[in-house]
Amino acid sequence: MQEKTRDFALSALFIDLGAGDVRKTMLDPDLSCSFLGGRGIAARLLAQQPCVDPLEENAALIFSTGPLTGSRIPAGGRMMISGFSPLTGTVCSCSVGGRLAIMMKRAGIDLISITGKAKARTVIEIDNQDVRLIRSAIPANAPLSSIFEGYRSFNGSVAAAGQAAFLGCRYASIMIDGSFASGRGGLGCAMAAKNLQAVAIRGSGKISVYDREQEDLARTDILRLFDASPAIMGRSGISRYGTAALVDLMASRRMMPTANFRRTFFEEYRAFSATRIREKENPKHHACHGCPIACKKRSASDIPEFETLSHFGALNENADLASIIEANSICNEIGVDTITAAATIACLAEIRQQRYTRICPDRQGQRDHICTRRRGAAQNGLCSACPGTGGTGKVHVRQVAGNACIRSARGIRNGPGLLHLHQRGMPSAGIPYRPRDPAQACFNRPLLVFGQGPHHKNCRRPQRRHRLHRGMQVRLFRCISRGICKGACRSDRT
Repeated sequence: MQEKTRDFALSALFIDLGAGDVRKTMLDPDLSCSFLGGRGIAARLLAQQPCVDPLEENAALIFSTGPLTGSRIPAGGRMMISGFSPLTGTVCSCSVGGRLAIMMKRAGIDLISITGKAKARTVIEIDNQDVRLIRSAIPANAPLSSIFEGYRSFNGSVAAAGQAAFLGCRYASIMIDGSFASGRGGLGCAMAAKNLQAVAIRGSGKISVYDREQEDLARTDILRLFDASPAIMGRSGISRYGTAALVDLMASRRMMPTANFRRTFFEEYRAFSATRIREKENPKHHACHGCPIACKKRSASDIPEFETLSHFGALNENADLASIIEANSICNEIGVDTITAAATIACLAEIRQQRYTRICPDRQGQRDHICTRRRGAAQNGLCSACPGTGGTGKVHVRQVAGNACIRSARGIRNGPGLLHLHQRGMPSAGIPYRPRDPAQACFNRPLLVFGQGPHHKNCRRPQRRHRLHRGMQVRLFRCISRGICKGACRSDRT
C-alpha cells in the first residue's frame, strides 16, 4: 500500500491577493496521504493559524477536492470550501456541487488557498496553467445571475460572492454556477473581506484514474446499494422528486421544525410537497458529474432543497409554494444562506408576533421592508426587495442579519436559547425531535456545538457546553480525517 501511495501528491495553488503573488507547488506525499479528502487537507492548512480572525487578511479561504473527485464514483463531482466562519468564529467546511471541482481537476489543481486582501474588487481567472488576477468591473451590488451570465462564454465554472457579502452579511454564501451554494457559515463574507468577487476556472486536461478496475467495482457496489434504497431510487424517492421527497417523510414522522421550532408538525405541508411541486412547476432533472441520482430539479427557476422548503415553509408557517420558490431565488441572487435567512425571519416573526409570508415588491424610493399582517389576517407575503426591481436586498442583510436576531431575542421571555435555536450564532438546520429542547440542541450539528453549547440551566448534557478554543476544533477536524473522532471528543475538552 505504501508503494501505491508514494506517488500521490496534491497539486496546490497558493494565491496572495494583497501581494499579487501566485505560487503553484506539489504538497508533500506524506501530508497528502495523511489528510485525505478536501476537508482533511483544508483542516490541516487551517491548523497552521488556529486563532486568526475570520475576516483578517491572512485568514485562508480554501477550495479543495478529494482523491475521488472527477472519477465515476457517485458524488465524485463535489468539493469542499473551507475557512474560518465569520458567523460562528469556528472552522467551517461546506460541500458543494456544480462543475467547479471538475474544472479544477482538469486544470491540474487539487487545492486553491487564497489569502491577503486585494486593493480593489478582484476576479481570479484560471485557464489551465494560466492564472490571472483581474480588477473586477462588475458592481458590488450586481445580481449574481448577471455574473454567471457574463461568464457563460468562458465555458468553465464560476464561484462568486454576492451583494450581501459585500454589505457585511455574516451568513453570506458562495454561489457556484448560479445554483449550488456554499451556504452555511458565511464563507461568502470571508470571500468579500478579501475583495474577491469571483473565481472562474476552465480546465481542458484529462482526469486520470489510478485503478480503473477498482473504480468500476466500487461504482457497481454503490449503484447496487442505491437501487436497493426506495428513499433514493424508488418511485417516490429523491431521484424522481429531488430532496423535496423528504417533505412527506419528515411530516409523517412529525420531524419538521414548525413555527420557529415551537412544533414539529405543519398541517399544511402538502402545499410544498414533492408531488405538488411536480404538479405546479414540472421541473427537469439536473445531475452533477458522475451522479446517477440527479437530485437537483429545475423549472423556470431552481427548485429549493428540502431544508429551504421546510424553513421558508413550515418554520415560517407559510403554505404558499410560489413565495418559497421566490424567497429561494432572492437569496440566491444576493448570495445569502437560505436556511439562516428563513430561521432569522421566523425568529423575528415570533419576537414581533407577526407572520411573514409570500413575496411583495419594495415600495419605490422607500427603505427595504418586510410587509406583514397580524396573525389571523390574510397572509400578505415574505417580502424582500429583489435585486433588479429597485431594491437592494437589505431586508436579509440589515433587518434580519445573523446575530442581530439573537441580540433582539436577549431579554425577551426566556432568552435566545428559547427564541432562537442556534449553535454559536448559526441557526439550526436539523430536526428537533422535541420542540425547543435545549438538550436536543446539544446533539444538533455537534461539530459546531463544541465551541459553545446552548446557554440553558436545564441542559441535561452540561459537558457539551464547555468552551473549546479554535485550535482544539481544528484538531478535531484533523482527527475526523484520520477516523479517530471519538477519541478527540474525550481528550480535547478544556
